[in-house]
Order: sequence, then structure tokens, then C-alpha cells
Amino acid sequence: MRICLISDSHGNRQAIATILQREQPDLVLHAGDHAADMQSFDTKHKSGRRVMSVAGNCDLPGVAELEKILDIGCFRVFLSHGHRYRVKENYLNLFYKAEEIQANVAVFGHTHVPTVFVEQGRLFVNPGSVSLPRGYRTPTYVVIDDLDTVGLQNTSSAEHALSIRFLRVSDGTLCDDLSATVHWDTHKHQFRWD
Repeated sequence: MRICLISDSHGNRQAIATILQREQPDLVLHAGDHAADMQSFDTKHKSGRRVMSVAGNCDLPGVAELEKILDIGCFRVFLSHGHRYRVKENYLNLFYKAEEIQANVAVFGHTHVPTVFVEQGRLFVNPGSVSLPRGYRTPTYVVIDDLDTVGLQNTSSAEHALSIRFLRVSDGTLCDDLSATVHWDTHKHQFRWD
């Protein structure tokens, strides 16, 4: 399964159209701020993709839920814009929420800064902004392949590598300085850095 992470589109539907045409994802997670951009795109173009969007601080009330919990393969994924957890200050509240709901992965936005890190075995990913980047020179998004099968393969290996690819909206090229490989430990049920 190819998963595309998008955030902070702020009305840039053309960027979303370009990304979806290029990547052909099975699932799109939009981490808010103009969540209606994604909903509108999916309705308008009848892409058939699964789309999950959450509302951000710039969304009108009721346009989308404030957060979602998804089960993908053996992982619990927490999707939130992040503003309610004050991610511009630090990630502590977001970490506590992920821990509380036993999420293995947290996807968030709000800062417009592309970020990936592992904290106490949990994976945190902010795809940056497809429209208004901060802290990085170009708009970005993330593609993760095979999250649904990592840890489910019938192998003797206790670890499985997972590639977190940050890509440029303009041409789909890899942002080498942001992209990372993390490892899922099937015995400890946690992520770790390479």
C-alpha cells in the first residue's frame, strides 16, 4: 500500500492534483489546514482513493474531524493537525496523546516544517506544507510504501526497514536531507533509527 502524507495545503489544490497524479497512492492522509482541499479534490475527480482528512486551525468548524485514529496493518496511526497539542512549542503533548491511545505512528502538520523522528519507539512525521513551506526551501510531502505489511511478513527477521520519503512538490524528487529509514522491531513492537 502506498500512503501519501499531505498537510497545510491552504487552498493549493493544484499541488494536491500534481502529487496524486504522480504518486497514485492507495491512501492519502491530509493533516489539516484546508482539509476541504482534499475532500473537494476527491469528490470532484472521483479518484477512488481512500482519503482521510482532519481539520486544522485554519479550517471552518465541521469541515472535518479534529483527529482520527487508523489501524493500518499492525500499526495504530494517529492523525492530527497538531495545533491542539501546541506542536509549535514542542512535541511533548503530541507524544503523550500518541502514548495514551497506543499509537505507533503520529502524523501531524501545523508547523509547515518537514520533520521525522522516533521517540520512545513511536514514529512522528510532519510532511511539511505543500503550499507554504517553513524551515525548508521548497514545499514537501511524504510517501511511505508498505506500512500495511511491515511487521506482518512471515520471516525470521526481527526487524523490518521502513522508508520515509520526503519529496518536492515541484518535481517529485527526493529530499535526501529529510528522508529517513526507520526499523520496526517485531519483538519489542517499536520503531528505532537506522
